[in-house]
Amino acid sequence: MNLATVILTHNNPELTADTVKSVQAWVGDRVLVLVDQVGWPYFQSFEIKSAKVEEGFRHAYSRSPYRNYALGMKKLYDYWPDSDWFLYLEYDCLFASNDFLEDLNKAEDRNAWMVGADLRRFNFEFPLLESILEQGPIKNSYYFLGCCQFLHNKFLTKMHEIGFIDRLLEQTKTFERGYFPEYSRWAFEEELWPTVAAHLGGALYELVCWQGGGGGEWQSMDTNDPSMFYAGAEHGQWRGKFKRYPVRNNPPITTMDIKPETSIAHPIKHFNDPIRMHQSERRKKRLLLF
Repeated sequence: MNLATVILTHNNPELTADTVKSVQAWVGDRVLVLVDQVGWPYFQSFEIKSAKVEEGFRHAYSRSPYRNYALGMKKLYDYWPDSDWFLYLEYDCLFASNDFLEDLNKAEDRNAWMVGADLRRFNFEFPLLESILEQGPIKNSYYFLGCCQFLHNKFLTKMHEIGFIDRLLEQTKTFERGYFPEYSRWAFEEELWPTVAAHLGGALYELVCWQGGGGGEWQSMDTNDPSMFYAGAEHGQWRGKFKRYPVRNNPPITTMDIKPETSIAHPIKHFNDPIRMHQSERRKKRLLLF
């Protein structure tokens, strides 16, 4: 299975490079680092080996970088169109194994066009997206946490065929600071891509859902929607495979959250975090075996 990854970042080259290394070890070598224009000077004299590092649009805001996400996906499809999955990743994610591939295979069997964490559904409220998509009325919007999202090749190919990403970038080029008309929640990319995937005919596959504190919201399972595949059973503050996927918005992941089964973790925001240091040593030992 081939995967191509875009990692969005705005500063902290060392942390970004560590995330890149974890992706190269467990996901694959098709890696693009897309840097917010405001942070581009930080990366001019910093080398991230074996990855494409490119300047993105100017965003300069703490949330909703959907235009750089769109640009990243457009570039990934241009560079590696034969990839089975395209991965969007924030710079403070970390990969610890390739066990996530098991779930990607299951998702593909269910015709899932997107895989992510914290699946939700809302009434559709931002008609400009419907106008840009040009694929008829949209009834519901869908949500995945923005830190780590897998998009299937069928999804990217369909968007390429109908010219959606180009129209999106063109019609939002004057918008600043993550603005999208009539969108009222935290980050538009968290609803943009799942909504489009479901409307175009793909299913949505959840890996995990954090139901604890930290200021986040979550929804109970809605089993009446055939496009939604939930992560599974409840486990206290989590739904689904929380040992494999300790992924949430807040609070930060600690060593207590990391298990031998862990494959993807978020957020781990410091380069010298004990989790990152331990995983770095694991990767070095793994390289010695090959």
